[in-house]
Amino acid sequence: MFSVLAKKEFSFMQKIRWLRLFIRAGYDQRFNNIIGMIYELIPNKTPVVVDIGANVGNFTRGCTQQGKKARLILAVEPSHYVFPILEFWSKIWSYKNTDIICRKNILSDNSGVTKLHTPIKRSGSFRVGLAYTGEQKHKRVYSETVQNLRLDDMLISEGILRVDLVKIDVEGAEENVINGAPVLLNEIRPIWYLELDDSRAIPMGNSSERLFNRMIDAGYKAYLIDAEINTIKVSSMQGNDNYLFVPN
Repeated sequence: MFSVLAKKEFSFMQKIRWLRLFIRAGYDQRFNNIIGMIYELIPNKTPVVVDIGANVGNFTRGCTQQGKKARLILAVEPSHYVFPILEFWSKIWSYKNTDIICRKNILSDNSGVTKLHTPIKRSGSFRVGLAYTGEQKHKRVYSETVQNLRLDDMLISEGILRVDLVKIDVEGAEENVINGAPVLLNEIRPIWYLELDDSRAIPMGNSSERLFNRMIDAGYKAYLIDAEINTIKVSSMQGNDNYLFVPN
């Protein structure tokens, strides 16, 4: 778990930053209220959740802190730097009748291997929330090769037949993930919580507006969530934001 601290490839500053991320992950509550509201929309008393772009596990943790306990959480994070944090804390959070499966993969519309690039700040620390795939866009990055899979295929391999909620925050690659999940989108039909941001999607050849319209065409209602955790129904994309898509 603490093997990151022994790796020569990481600088002293990167290791200090890692320790801070590790400690903060254990008590972060930023998603608790949003998840509580989404859980009220889920009829199942024991939801099954897929957290894609899980990072250190903030959303995953929030799914275990509700009155309604998730039965299963599949948390997917490709970064070699933060995955050990997710994996460690998930073992702690699993004790309340929730099983958490952690997988170090990229989810896309194909299977194979992909380069993951994590930008490096001037200070030397990683911008862990801005890791991306595809062509390298920054001069200073930490690059690693990661196995990529289709989401539909991963669910089959894990034996997951029911999904109630999917959260995707993958820095512009949300469309690629959903392209690899036609069965989940059209047949299983969970609630989706998606980051739609064209400043990140367009450089990857994707379009947030195209993805928004695809969700509507697939029979989902779209909502924004305001500061008071109220849902606001929208019929078109209202700018870069997090959107909730609920099946009709």
